[in-house]
Amino acid sequence: IDRGATDAYVQLARLRLARNDASGALAAARDAAAAAPNSPAAALLVARGLRARGDLAEARDFVVDRLRKTPDDAALSTELGWIELGGHRLHEAARAFDAALAREPAAAEALDGLTAVDLSAGHADAARARINARLAQAPADEHLRLLSARVDLASNRADEAKRTLETLVTSAPNELEAYPLLAGIYVQRGMTADAIHAYETLAAKSPRPAAALTMVGLLQQTRGDDEKARVSYERALAANPESGTAANNLAWMYAERGRLDEAFRLATTADRLLARRPEPKDTLGWVLYKQQQYWQAAKAFEQAAAAAPDRAVYHYHLGLAHFRDGRRPDARRAFSRAIGAGLTGSEAQVARDVIDGREPANVP
Repeated sequence: IDRGATDAYVQLARLRLARNDASGALAAARDAAAAAPNSPAAALLVARGLRARGDLAEARDFVVDRLRKTPDDAALSTELGWIELGGHRLHEAARAFDAALAREPAAAEALDGLTAVDLSAGHADAARARINARLAQAPADEHLRLLSARVDLASNRADEAKRTLETLVTSAPNELEAYPLLAGIYVQRGMTADAIHAYETLAAKSPRPAAALTMVGLLQQTRGDDEKARVSYERALAANPESGTAANNLAWMYAERGRLDEAFRLATTADRLLARRPEPKDTLGWVLYKQQQYWQAAKAFEQAAAAAPDRAVYHYHLGLAHFRDGRRPDARRAFSRAIGAGLTGSEAQVARDVIDGREPANVP
């Protein structure tokens, strides 16, 4: 109706970024920028679209040029920090994040970025001091607590991380990143059986047992007790159908057992509840792949890979979907990225066979 409707383009770009559709987001952001060349929101979305698509050099040039015109834009400075961090330019990234925090001290994303820089540079003490100062002002902030646990783990303070994560999975059950971190601590300490017992006891006493049951399922999976884990996830969802982590993990299990209609329903629920995470997108893609809907599966895998480009398995799954759909060139590109990200074992052999033009054996 109105090709100059800047706000509509901006919102469309945000929605597409939330769905990890990098190319679609970039197209909408560029439309917004064309309609309103001086719009800070449109400029930021163009930069994010470029970064999400992996075009770091173009994204950096774009943001640096915009910051010359609007040097006090904290959001653009934060975006520059992530671009520099993506290119392993730690000093430049820290400078950009510091500039953003100087202009906007409450910028949580800039704090995340500066923490990532400190950990990459081995400066965990500086990261911890900064986060502790924030926690003193907002002790209930879930994201700050997760960030604190990550810093503790990076600096071999597993006891402190364990206490923080145990509280977090109970108070914020859909904070997906907390679960594997806590499970990893238990497994490393040989405490899996004790932890399962403790969480089962908590579930029995709690009026809201879903989080504890989800943790039980995750720990049972680490022991190879998939059948018991399935029951635990089912109990978690019976207690709270909005348990995103349980829905995601159970969807994968159902897909592996051929219960594809149920798996699709759960995967869709998980993707809604954990919309900004790559894991449910990969799960949804796997369900679609099992249903032989290879084109739709590839779209879901693309979103997972765009959100977490360093995870080899997402590129591998994307390669499988392209291969099954008869798109060999696209499959070779995806498999090459999977190999580059560290794919190993029989999966790597499938990928190399396709890359080299051989017919692979044992394709899932």
